[in-house]
Order: sequence, then C-alpha cells, then structure tokens
Amino acid sequence: MTTHSLKPAARLKPDVKPVCVEGLVEHELEDELVLYDPRTDGTHVLNGAGTVVWFLIDGKRTVAEIGSELAGYYGLDHDSVASDVSEVLLGFRRAGLTTW
Repeated sequence: MTTHSLKPAARLKPDVKPVCVEGLVEHELEDELVLYDPRTDGTHVLNGAGTVVWFLIDGKRTVAEIGSELAGYYGLDHDSVASDVSEVLLGFRRAGLTTW
C-alpha cells in the first residue's frame, strides 16, 4: 500500500516585492499578453488575470499589495485571491520572468 502526503501549496511571504526581469519584449493581444525572452528564445502567454498581475509588478508593490489590487480589480475578497497570486508569481519566477 502506497501513501502520499499532500504538501501545502508554496506561498510567498506577503512583504516580498517582485521585479520583472529586464529585456523581455511585451506584445498585448485582446485579452492576453505575450512575453518574449530573447535570452532563452522563450515565449510566454499570459491570460487576463496573469496580465493584470504582470502589470502590477513594479518592484515597489508587495505580494500582499498586488493581491489587494487584483482582488479590487475583479471585485473579489483578498483572501480568495492571495493563494492564486502567490502561485502566479512563483510561476513567473520559475519561468525566469521575475526576481525578488
């Protein structure tokens, strides 16, 4: 019998201030944003919510502030989007699009 333990989703500390990596080329489409990374020749397509998060990353806003702004934009409770924002930002970091 095999047992698996469920690990809680990784979550960023609320005071982290993400910064976009320099040199990325942005191209806006109707409800998506395409990011091209010439360093890796990689292309990343962000959906509507990912695009909103992307444009909120300025190196000054914290993860908590980005979550609050996104919640306000979509009319949602901050707690309901905090985990999603953290996942998106961690995904950006894994893809080499951001740092902190």
